[in-house]
This record gives sequence, structure tokens and C-alpha cells, in this order.
Amino acid sequence: KAAIPQCGNNLVVNGGFEEPDISKNPYPSNYVSFEDNIPGWQLLEGTEIEVDSQYIDYPIPEGSQFVELDAQKETVKIAQEIPTEVGKKYKLSFAFKANSPTQNILNVRWGNKNVLNLEKTQKDTVWQTYTDDKLEATTTSTTLSFDNLNEELDGYGFHIDAVKVQLCE
Repeated sequence: KAAIPQCGNNLVVNGGFEEPDISKNPYPSNYVSFEDNIPGWQLLEGTEIEVDSQYIDYPIPEGSQFVELDAQKETVKIAQEIPTEVGKKYKLSFAFKANSPTQNILNVRWGNKNVLNLEKTQKDTVWQTYTDDKLEATTTSTTLSFDNLNEELDGYGFHIDAVKVQLCE
């Protein structure tokens, strides 16, 4: 029987997108967009990262905030550099859901590797969790990125939350 790998602490900074705290924001819908202003994350494509809070009637997987890609009818790519050890295995997990009423595309990369390419529609609007515990580091710093490249840009994009990367032994 194979041993269950033991995994360490989350290496992702602000994986639940709880910073910045938007609860006191002046918009009636409690959402706000920031340019390069989410701690831990870089905006590599697009002009804004939309941070949403629990203003919608479904529960959020972690905390009270999440991000949405394609919120402003544009391609958005966010990324974070994760400190890694060459040859070690890592576990990636995150929560996601499509945003009705249209088709959404989500691409996830770990370094130079495509980890996931998803296409979902308006009927797939329940939070789901993706997990991959076999990602290997080939450098001492690995870029984890999420984007909506090749999506019809309509202002409705994937919601992402609870991003975690852990070293597993």
C-alpha cells in the first residue's frame, strides 16, 4: 500500500484573495478592481484584477473574497512566483466556478507546463476544487498562473479562490 504524502504549509501568498479588504468599498455591489494591487499576485495581462466579496447568494470556499477573470471584458492573466526546490513534488489545489450566463475558459500553468485548460458554461456555476499532487519543480522559483486566454471577452469570467501550493514528501 502506497504511503500518503505529507504536505507542508501553503506557499501561496494571499491565495484566498482576502487582501486588500474590500468590505468598506463604496460600490453598491461590494466589488472593486485594482491594477497590480493584490498582495502576492502580479497582473501579467489586462488592466485590472477584479476582487469580489460575498455579495452573491452562494458561499465562498475560503474567507469572504475571490477574484474573477474577464471582469472588464478583457483577457486577464494573474501569476505568482512560488519558491520551489528542484526535483521536489508539489500539490496544487484551488477552487473555481464558471460565471453565467456565458462560456468561460480557464488556463492554469505551473512553470512551463499547462496544468489545466477548462471550458465551462452557464450550467457549471457551482464551486469545484481542482487538485494535482504530482507537480515537479524544475527551478528554484516556479510561476503559477491563471488566465482566460482565448475566451470570448464578455465581462463574465471564472471565479478563483483558495489557491494553495504545498511541498509534499
